[in-house]
Amino acid sequence: MKINKEGTIFFSFNTEENPKAFKEPNFINWVDFEIDDNKGTITSTGQTLSVKIFIGTDKEFSIFETNILPKKGINKIAVAWDYNRVSLVMNGEILQTLNPNDFKL
Repeated sequence: MKINKEGTIFFSFNTEENPKAFKEPNFINWVDFEIDDNKGTITSTGQTLSVKIFIGTDKEFSIFETNILPKKGINKIAVAWDYNRVSLVMNGEILQTLNPNDFKL
């Protein structure tokens, strides 16, 4: 996958205001986004956070899927991308990084 434009999408949640976040069996659609013109979404089912790209096409796939253990209070999650990497970040710590050129499309 070739990325032409850098970007970041993020969301935050407060465990005190949203105590069901990342708890089994709850499903939450956190945010929809686009990398260039390719639609993506960030969802969670229980503690599993999924970042999918190419939503609504036959190329749809999950670029990140990881367990999230939120800290008490406010948590911030971001997906950032540039020409050579796509990173999943939580509370300032990189959880996973991929090279978009490795995406087999």
